Amino acid sequence: MYHNGVIRMIEVQDLSVTYASPLGPVEALSHVSLTVSEGEIVAICGPSGAGKTTFLRCLSMLQEPSSGRILVDGEEVSAKSADVRKARQRIGVVFQGFNLLRSRTALGNVMLPLEIRHVPKTEAAEKAAAYLELVHMGHRRDFYPHELSGGEKQRVAIARALVTEPRVLILDEPTSALDPETAGSIVQSLREINRSKGITMLIVTHQIDLLAPICDRVIQIRHGRLTGAPVPVREDVSSRPGTSFAPGHIPASDKFGCASVQPGGVSRDLV
Repeated sequence: MYHNGVIRMIEVQDLSVTYASPLGPVEALSHVSLTVSEGEIVAICGPSGAGKTTFLRCLSMLQEPSSGRILVDGEEVSAKSADVRKARQRIGVVFQGFNLLRSRTALGNVMLPLEIRHVPKTEAAEKAAAYLELVHMGHRRDFYPHELSGGEKQRVAIARALVTEPRVLILDEPTSALDPETAGSIVQSLREINRSKGITMLIVTHQIDLLAPICDRVIQIRHGRLTGAPVPVREDVSSRPGTSFAPGHIPASDKFGCASVQPGGVSRDLV
């Protein structure tokens, strides 16, 4: 758990996932090992079919790996855990499609995880309201999903993932369905949450130049393997005049091995 005084929040040890297929076994992940320290923001990137989603599903205990171990805050987590619900409380997940309930307001959606844990309704409402304020959605608490924009839905989904106070937040393509300006505001909010809450974040993304300013490291995954050394990228962008989170702000570079969003919204594959 501790290494040179640093808390190892996530430890992935020799993780492999193999699927059966008519043509024989397919190795989606192959002997992946990774350590993420407390409070880090780490981006996982790579081309389609590289294994990013499988890796995310294993970390969020939605899928059992074929072999290997995952430890969060020093404790092993597993989809086959005797108390998987308790294990999942350490990890918040924001899915790509938002997954908000249409019949519930923004406040009701954020309250849902607390209700499942039998938190009294008044307490759950107060806590959900506080997390909506954290993501700048307090003024839309009584709106239903169909009344919200894509960026607003994403903020509600982030608040819902945070309301149970997990140690780790995993985000699957948090900016992929958003326009550049909205995506930039979501990225800035993630940085604010990381700084205020100290929460560890793993972000699966194709849009690395948009997210690079807030990341401590960018890690490539290709053909089910982590490739190359992790690339440290974070800098204090807020201290630079004219800093923008708009796509194209970070120069595209082959070192990331990801799709990079260019000015004008045109994507290109760097691998």
